[in-house]
This record gives sequence, C-alpha cells and structure tokens, in this order.
Amino acid sequence: MTTRQDGSVQALFTPRTPFGRIPLRTRIRAERADSEGAVLAVHAVRAQHAVDVRIQLAFSAAESGSRVTWCADLAVRGPAASVSQRVAREVAARVIGEVLESAAALA
Repeated sequence: MTTRQDGSVQALFTPRTPFGRIPLRTRIRAERADSEGAVLAVHAVRAQHAVDVRIQLAFSAAESGSRVTWCADLAVRGPAASVSQRVAREVAARVIGEVLESAAALA
C-alpha cells in the first residue's frame, strides 16, 4: 500500500469473487470527509477491465461508539461489464462490507 502526495491510497486489492481471487490495482481517494460522513472514490483496474465505485458513508452516534451506514454507485467497464450486473453488485456489496468491517475492527 502506498500513500500518494494527493492523499490518495494505492494498493493491490484481491477480492474473492465467484470466479476466484482477482487482483486489482486500486486507488482510493477521499472526496469529502468530516464528522458526519465521507465520500470515497475508488478506481480499480486489471488489464482492460475497470471498476469505479463512489462510496457515501454516513456516521451517527450509537451507544457503544459510532454507527456507519453506506451506499455505493458501481460502474464496471471493459469486457468485465458483460458479466451479469447482479453478480458485480453482489461481489461489490460483500467486498465493501468486509473492508468497512475490517476497518472498524482496527479502530
């Protein structure tokens, strides 16, 4: 993982998919971040395939800390776009959830 001068993070991210593990060169950039939430732009590529995700996070107080809710817009480009959008949505939702749960466990 590398942090760039513009504050974005670059990493090789290898999610589990129904097609096996797929390594993606990934860049994550915060478009906005404050006490109420954040907006992250994620761009991932592998060969001629690309995935762009815009994740909106909302933070609210909870009994034992903070509650984080999220929604995401997903765009798949290149030959991978021909894969069923349902499969792409399911994989993206699971992967985003796993990443956020892992980040919460570290906090």
